[in-house]
Amino acid sequence: MIGVTFMQFFNTAVILFLVSFDIFNLRINTNWYATHAGTIVSAMIFTAIWPIIEVLLFGGIFKLLRYHDRGWTNDKFNTNLPSV
Repeated sequence: MIGVTFMQFFNTAVILFLVSFDIFNLRINTNWYATHAGTIVSAMIFTAIWPIIEVLLFGGIFKLLRYHDRGWTNDKFNTNLPSV
């Protein structure tokens, strides 16, 4: 899982770099950094932060639904749903 996260983070930077790279003008100067680097950095920050937000948000929703099913108690064997 760590490898997948790292490769996704790395691919985001490489793909955005290659999309914004001008093959006819092979020089990368300060103007290129001023116009494209902010997009690449913000995409990499989003890629690094989103998994944490996703785990907290969706994990919290599922835990809240489980507590609601239990009747807001900590008894893990209590449920309002019938099972087969």
